[in-house]
Amino acid sequence: MFKPRTVVTVLVFALVAVAALAAQTRMRSGEATIFLRSGDSVIDKVIDISSTRLVLETENNGEYPLRDLWMINFINDAWDFPNERNQLNPRDHFVFLRNGGVSVGRIVDFSSERRVFQFESGEEFPIGQVQRIYFSPNVPASLRGGSGGGGGGAASVWVGTFYRDVPAPPMEIELRDDGSAQLTIDTVRGRSVVLTGRWTDVDGRSIRVNVQNQVNASDRRTITFGLERDTLISLSGSIGANVRLQRR
Repeated sequence: MFKPRTVVTVLVFALVAVAALAAQTRMRSGEATIFLRSGDSVIDKVIDISSTRLVLETENNGEYPLRDLWMINFINDAWDFPNERNQLNPRDHFVFLRNGGVSVGRIVDFSSERRVFQFESGEEFPIGQVQRIYFSPNVPASLRGGSGGGGGGAASVWVGTFYRDVPAPPMEIELRDDGSAQLTIDTVRGRSVVLTGRWTDVDGRSIRVNVQNQVNASDRRTITFGLERDTLISLSGSIGANVRLQRR
């Protein structure tokens, strides 16, 4: 005969099992939840990755450029895994395996016949061993409850203060995780000129910033940065080359 404590234990395990199954009810066998950088998500089967065009092909929803992907979850339709996100950097793709392992590189191919993902280095991962794949470190604003526009107090991703040749004033640039950007120029009279706009991850290897003066619409700045682990290095634009922004 069951004791009361035993009955409670059995019920707890049953509820946990039901909750686990409920988390996966939206996905059928062989499917995954594909999260886009826009905040949209789709449940579908991964069919192929073109190594030449760098697009992900799905069974029912067409193709998605790899640069538009945030994360693919092969376990369920959840997205909030802080311990995993703490390990990400802006340059690489991260593959979290079901056995607890983590591999870092650039995914360039998926074999539809062998069902394996392949890094640029040649390292391979059978799809059955993969738990999640992250293509970007930045959580889409809509998943975090953000508005996706303007400042809004979103956390900074990259920030830096730098000086140009005297007597040019110092400039500060801040790129936030909701995609907004702000460039502040301190004038010699102690006043500041603020330009706001957006930044985008162009191809996983570079970032483009477009900002505009809200008072003087003709004052526009476009800056291109290259990614080097946790640092952005300006390649071209109105602030000059070799300016470094450190990731917070």
